[in-house]
Amino acid sequence: DAAPADAAPADMGPPDPDAGACRPGAVFCVDDDVRRCRPDGTGDDLVEACGDAGCADGRCASVCGDRAVAGDETCDDGNDDACDGCDACQRRAHVVLERPRHNYVEFDDAGAPLTLADTPFTVEFWARLDVADGRVDVDRRGPPNRGWRLAAEPGRMVATLFGVADTVVPVPTRLGHWHHYAWTWDGEQAALFFDGLETRRFRPAGPVGAVDAPVRLGAIRDADGFVERDDHGLIDEVRLSRVARYDGDFVPRRRFAPDADTLALWHLDEGEGEHTADASGHGHDGRFLAARWGDDDAFGGRFCGPACADGQCGLVDFVPLDGGAFTMGGPEADAMPAHDVEVPPFEIGRTEVTMAQLRACLAAGRCEAPHWEDGTCDLFVDGARGLGRLPDTLRGLAQPAVCLTRAQATAFAAWVGARLPSESEWEYAARGGGRDVIYPWGDQGVNCQRAVMFNNGAGCGAGRTAPACSLPAGHTPQGLCDMSGNAREMVADTWHASYEGAPDDGSPWLAPPAGIYPTRGGAWNNGQNVRLTVYNRGPTPNDLAADYLGFRVAR
Repeated sequence: DAAPADAAPADMGPPDPDAGACRPGAVFCVDDDVRRCRPDGTGDDLVEACGDAGCADGRCASVCGDRAVAGDETCDDGNDDACDGCDACQRRAHVVLERPRHNYVEFDDAGAPLTLADTPFTVEFWARLDVADGRVDVDRRGPPNRGWRLAAEPGRMVATLFGVADTVVPVPTRLGHWHHYAWTWDGEQAALFFDGLETRRFRPAGPVGAVDAPVRLGAIRDADGFVERDDHGLIDEVRLSRVARYDGDFVPRRRFAPDADTLALWHLDEGEGEHTADASGHGHDGRFLAARWGDDDAFGGRFCGPACADGQCGLVDFVPLDGGAFTMGGPEADAMPAHDVEVPPFEIGRTEVTMAQLRACLAAGRCEAPHWEDGTCDLFVDGARGLGRLPDTLRGLAQPAVCLTRAQATAFAAWVGARLPSESEWEYAARGGGRDVIYPWGDQGVNCQRAVMFNNGAGCGAGRTAPACSLPAGHTPQGLCDMSGNAREMVADTWHASYEGAPDDGSPWLAPPAGIYPTRGGAWNNGQNVRLTVYNRGPTPNDLAADYLGFRVAR
């Protein structure tokens, strides 16, 4: 049962036994459990079982106490001595929101106004979703159905102007991973950003309506401010600003710093007991209602230290392969003779490198701009090829990164501490660890449930690539995605017309140098009988940028 937004604070005490009723909203201890009175006073519900930690003052003892760190900040990659001024350090905590705990955080509205009405603004936070129906949101909503909300959900983010409209954009959320969400408005246009990448720019259908209600996180509320549904996820680093901070792609900082444009900033790991401090100095301190802190989960490590200064650590999901002997090759002339190869253990990207991953490198200034806008991308249009601008239909954040040269792919690989796979590594992985199969999934025939290809039109009739990993039936036993179809993939070797003299140790075949190299795996515009097997290969010029040509990385 939902408690009203203005429920009594946690210190109001347990039910009065003489009154014979539970006072609505009261949070109290019974033995080692935290319990909360129902809004109608008919009873109470379990909020949290404290176990051995014990319960005191309506909270589990294990989440009470001062989270402050004496002296310098503790670096969240666990290596305090090597932090060396890294601007992405944090105190090792974040807020955990769990159903059905009715656990949310409510912020004081004293000081600088937080209405965000008719003025430029930025709302942003970091969140992690671990379950398919999870959700984390920050909102200010109250009667008569006015205010705003920014919400993170699996596969999408939602910006709401209450009484006006929702704006929903698809985003490639990875469950169990932290992502940055931001919403800006400059007075004319609004924009939504996911992990620093602009996903939608639009003109709101109306202004942000002023509302007399506090800013909250942790629960979905109706127009009257009553809780309809509790959030489920992790949240950290919430900041509200009086300006539109971002214009185009950027690298989000792991820990925000207050400045003259900051209205409120909650690190969520500063404060004590049931309170969290406003780091902006404007006095918008937060009050925890059954929410709790969680210990660091190494999230910040990918943003701290010289090897991960741009947030690239953890960006690629690598799958380890044990390595081993297999027979490489097939019945096609340039895939002969079949020969035995011993591949050492290595790791390879679960997916083809996506648009979101490549754009992160571009935002960091570490990758050269691909050929998306300069009119030199080799395109497949109406059954013919020509040069032009990469269509928007092939630019979704979760779609494979295409229209870049081999050198540009190599630069991205170096940025994430990886490389292009050798041709033998690629085939060993596509065979699911060297199996004697025709396709990554086995010997069953090709169809649109297993591969994005040309069938009833390019891209299985969609006319484009598909989001990475969208066809589980086509995965290898190790979970590698799209090794047949979607985008054809680059490898590290130079081109040879046969395997005569090929290395047998898993290394790339680099001599003699050549201006062409092999590509593998087939693409969204290849038919069922072309390119889609684990052994098919073809020559590709080093400087070709095409809408069917992508890559994955290995290390």
